[in-house]
Amino acid sequence: MRKLFVIPARAGSKRLPGKNEINFSGKPLYQHTVNFVMDVANLNTDSCIVTTDILGVPDYSADNDFFISYSRPNDLSRDDSTSNDTIMHAINHASSVGRKFDIVILLQVTSPLRTKDGYLRFLKSIEAQENRTYQCHASVSRLPVAPYELGIIGDNCSSFKIFSKPLDVSDYHWKGQSLGFEDGCFYASFKEFIRKHGSFTETDLCSFHFAEKLFQVDIDNDFDMKLAKRLF
Repeated sequence: MRKLFVIPARAGSKRLPGKNEINFSGKPLYQHTVNFVMDVANLNTDSCIVTTDILGVPDYSADNDFFISYSRPNDLSRDDSTSNDTIMHAINHASSVGRKFDIVILLQVTSPLRTKDGYLRFLKSIEAQENRTYQCHASVSRLPVAPYELGIIGDNCSSFKIFSKPLDVSDYHWKGQSLGFEDGCFYASFKEFIRKHGSFTETDLCSFHFAEKLFQVDIDNDFDMKLAKRLF
C-alpha cells in the first residue's frame, strides 16, 4: 500500500505564536514529525510533502526524492485558511507531479509524542476494517480520568462545576476511566474516499482507531507545550 504523508506546518498561531518552530528537546517542533516519517515510511514506494510557510524549514526534497518539492500558496497560510483546503492542495500537487499513492496519511507537527508502534496499530486497525476505503480515519487515545471527575473551569480559575451524569450513561462507565479523545496523532483517507468526496475528511464519515497506548498531547497552547516537554 503506497502512502502519501502530508505534514502541514503553518508559521502563524494565535494561541502560541510560532509554536510549530519552537525548540522542542533540541529541535524545532516540526523536525520531530519529519524525523518520525523518515523512520516509519518505505522510502522506495512512499512519498512525503511538507506544506509550510515557515522560512526556516529546509527544502527536504533537495537531498531526498522521498520528499516532494512544494511551495505553500500564501492564500493557504492565513488565519481563515482551512486544514482541509491546505491538505487537498498538497494532495493535488503530489498527483500533478506523478506521485502514486493509495492512502494519504496526515501527520500534524503538534503531536511529538506519537510512536512507531502507535502508527503500526493505527494502520493495522484501518486494514482490518471492511469498509475502510469509504471512510476517513482518525486516531483516539484514552483519557486517564473518569467522567465524574470532569467539569467546567470558570474565568481565571474562579470556579469549577462538575458535569452531571447523562441519563444514558451507566454508573460503571461514569465512575470508570472510559473517556477518550481525538488525539491528533494520525489521520488517514484512501484515494477512493478523497476522489468521491473531493475532501480529505468528512466529519459524519469518520472512523476512529485506538493507536497509542499512552496519553498523548496535541499542542495548541503554552500549557500543552509545557506538558508535552515534561512527558517527552
